[in-house]
Amino acid sequence: MFVYMNENWMEEEKATISINNPGFTSARVVYETIRTYKGELFRFKKHYDRLANSADAMKMVLNKTWEEMEQIILTGISKNRLDEAYIQIFLTANPDLIIQIKDFPKIDTSIYQTGVLSDISEIRRQAFMHNKTAIKTTAALDVFLSRIKKPNYLYDFIMLNREGYAAEGTFSNVFLVKDGVLITPSMATGILSGITREVVIEISQNCKIKCEQRLVQKKELFEADELFLTHTSGGIVPIRALGHKDYQIGEITSRLMSALDEFTG
Repeated sequence: MFVYMNENWMEEEKATISINNPGFTSARVVYETIRTYKGELFRFKKHYDRLANSADAMKMVLNKTWEEMEQIILTGISKNRLDEAYIQIFLTANPDLIIQIKDFPKIDTSIYQTGVLSDISEIRRQAFMHNKTAIKTTAALDVFLSRIKKPNYLYDFIMLNREGYAAEGTFSNVFLVKDGVLITPSMATGILSGITREVVIEISQNCKIKCEQRLVQKKELFEADELFLTHTSGGIVPIRALGHKDYQIGEITSRLMSALDEFTG
């Protein structure tokens, strides 16, 4: 695979950084993960704006416009001869701009029929916010420790914030359904502004489903009728069990999954 690094395309094995790079020595790196649907970049401008926001918070220089970066990515998809792509952008404080473009990983589609297992992480989300959204950085020790501690049989951990409210997964956002109402933790909880999360909120409005964005107590997750996660690569992923509490893939989750398929297709 070819990797873009500082104006150059090179084979992945030859893309290296210095041991003195602040991205290596002090985790001064911001990043984004993007995907394609049917070969089209999904909400790229939103991802770019979030990357720019994280870079601004970390006092980093992002010297590419979103149009320039989009063209770099499209070139990389072509160079790597990909139909569907999984893209990661890394910006270090050096500054180094690194863009990895890989074949989109195969997803076990049974998760959409059966749901996945999840639980509550013992580690609290310690998000640092900038312009009302969490900074997306490899320095998020709370997130990466939760991932390390997560048992392999779990799809993702759901994290609580400092005050004990439901926040987000380690790579996902969380939604619940109670009495026909869709509920998701608000940005005031201290979470990342998930791109797929935003799309699901838009879709819910189109489907005439009431959606509340607010503080969500931990107990509400276990009292919910339906529960699901959203993230870039998986879209909407229903939860069949949170700890010892079981859930059905209900009507609203199913409607939203179908609506998202239509939206991205």
